[in-house]
Amino acid sequence: MKNSFFFSILLALSACISSSRTKVVDYTGFFTDSNSKVWIISSYHQENEEYFENDLISADLLIFYADGSYAETTIQDLAQRKFKKGRFYLNSEEETIELVSENEKSIFSFDIDDDGTLIFEPLGNTKFGFKAIPFPHLN
Repeated sequence: MKNSFFFSILLALSACISSSRTKVVDYTGFFTDSNSKVWIISSYHQENEEYFENDLISADLLIFYADGSYAETTIQDLAQRKFKKGRFYLNSEEETIELVSENEKSIFSFDIDDDGTLIFEPLGNTKFGFKAIPFPHLN
């Protein structure tokens, strides 16, 4: 009994004083599924107001690609190959993402809900935030 108590204390102390560093999570795979991933913007928010997307056909989509590019469109426009494209810069350590297109730059902090929803909060001059969910599995 005495030995197990001593061993428990020793183990606890060694865990507290070890020089191991925590590893920063790389969110790139979550955003892109290591190839490409389609996200549906389920709602926008500005200050304390939230605006929900009701119609899936007209809902905005974000498509993130593993090469650092992204496309922004709707399902309807995607069928006609109409989309805005740009580059995204993900900072996993600071949990920020920068979306840069030809004439626009938006910066967000992001968080991931327990259900996998991405929550983008505006930073800098970006005026709105939004929530995005993975494109659902079609049955």
